[in-house]
Formats: sequence, structure tokens, C-alpha cells
Amino acid sequence: MLDSINAQGLINEQEKEQVRRAVKYIRGEVLVDTGEVRYIAKTSNNKMSIKVNGNKLSFHGSLSQYYNEDYTSLLWNEVPLAIRKLEIDLGIDLSNFQITQIDLEGTFKVSDNPASYYEFLGVTGYFKRFILGTTLYYTTKNRKIMIYDKSKKIKEDSLYKKSIARNLLRIETRFSKPFFIRRLKRVIESEFLISDLYKPNVQKSLLNLWLEGYDKINKIKNLKTIQMDGIHGLKDLKKKLMVRGIQSLGGSEEVIGMIKRSANNDSKLNSKVIYRISQGLLSIGNDDINVIPNRHLEELDWRILCTYFKYYESIK
Repeated sequence: MLDSINAQGLINEQEKEQVRRAVKYIRGEVLVDTGEVRYIAKTSNNKMSIKVNGNKLSFHGSLSQYYNEDYTSLLWNEVPLAIRKLEIDLGIDLSNFQITQIDLEGTFKVSDNPASYYEFLGVTGYFKRFILGTTLYYTTKNRKIMIYDKSKKIKEDSLYKKSIARNLLRIETRFSKPFFIRRLKRVIESEFLISDLYKPNVQKSLLNLWLEGYDKINKIKNLKTIQMDGIHGLKDLKKKLMVRGIQSLGGSEEVIGMIKRSANNDSKLNSKVIYRISQGLLSIGNDDINVIPNRHLEELDWRILCTYFKYYESIK
């Protein structure tokens, strides 16, 4: 679940010397702008990067790979052990360090090539959707959702070329500080600290935020051929004709795109109006009465649910 993490905190001179002694291959780097010397190093297994700049220490990297030293997901009950391992490596207490960015992931095996699922995952809220390389991205200023083939990365690693891992789909969500401070304000104080990661209510909140990212993605479904049965009045007829109109224009996603493209020519179509129209269209297009069952989406929903409960059960 917990993958990459960025955190920073203040250390005193004694702690700074302790870090210098504990971390191998530490090197100095002169900052061009200020002339200051900062020290850069990596942990012994090269999975976490360490920087010491004045009395500030920061670290970032994949906590799951640092702890497991492979591509196994880090369960919530393993998080305190992973942090403790890093504290021992650095020789200092990290509990009051502030988290500035955190990545959560869910990785699971699917039946087909992971990229074949992308076409059924549409737009979501105010996120920008795009595909770069073999990764499907959803991005806003403070959040990023990445959906990609994790088995491809594993096979590229020389240590795992003989692995039988295949068709591993990863859904990874990255949260930056402004977002999680706002969304976690009920379960943390003014800052998000390393020690907060040990709390069950914080772990549950983070897990729910990861699931929310997937749930809010509009799922693209094929509409059924329109039938004129079951019409009991003008309201039913209008809905049937609206479904037919959406279908003939290429589906909900295409209609939403047409509306957004025309927004520049109509000052009344501000972002809030477009959002309300989009949500209305999506609700019609996703009504089970109007759509044909989709094997890819049914599998994704099931795998996501199983992954969610696996991580939920690791919260102690």
C-alpha cells in the first residue's frame, strides 16, 4: 500500500554527525546560488535518498522496496517496521519529521494486458487525463493517479528477469502536502508526521483516499440498443431519446468533449456548469439499465475490492 514517501525535519549537530557516520558514501555538493554545502547519500540498499542541508534532513524513495528489497507491496502493519529500519540506518529518530508527499499503490494480477483496460477508464472530475508511454495518468495540482503495467518494470530489473510475474496492474496515487493536510485534518494535527503513519485511523483514511481515486474515474460502458418498451410518459421518452442521442454522438465522453470545446465560445459555460452537465451525462451513460456488461470493468472492480480488503485487514 505505502510506496514512495518524501519527508523532512530538523536535526541538531550531534544528529548530523551521527547521520554522517551511519550513512556510507556520503558526498558534499556546493549549491551554486548560496555557496552552501549539502550532503547527499543513499541507504546501503540504494532505495532511499538522503539529503542534509544545514540542519535540515530530508529523505525520499520507495519505502516498500527499501524494507522488502523487492517489489512486494508494503502492508500497513509493516510500516512501523520499515520506518524503524530507516531510523536504525540513519541513527536518529524520525517520528516528528513532516511528510511532504506520499504515494499509495495497489498492485494485482489481471487477465489481459494491463494497457487493454485503459480504454474503459474515462475522465474524472477536474483531473487531466492522458496516456504517456504505457502509463495512464490523471493529474491535478496536488494529486496524481498513475495506472500502469508493473510486471514490465519487474522484468526490466536484472534481478527479476526470470520472474513469472505477468499482467500486474498497478494503480498508484500520489498526494502532495496541500491535499492530504486538507483531507486528513480530522485525524492529524496541523502537520502530517511520520508518527501519524502508525495510527489506524490515519491508515484507514489514506486507504479510503486511494480507493476514492479509482471510484471517481468514469467507467466507459457501451450503451444498449434503444428499445421503446417501458415508456409510461413524456419523461421516459425524453430519457430514452437522450440515451439514443448520446449513443449516436459517440458516447458520454465524446459529448462532454464537445461541450468543453465549445466553452470558449460561450461565456455562460463556466467550469461549474460544465461539471454539472458532465455529471448528469455520466449518470445516464452509467445507468445499468442502459449499458451492456463489460468484462474488463467487472474484473477491475472485483480486483480493486479484493486489494482494498487485503490492505484493510493489515491495519492493526
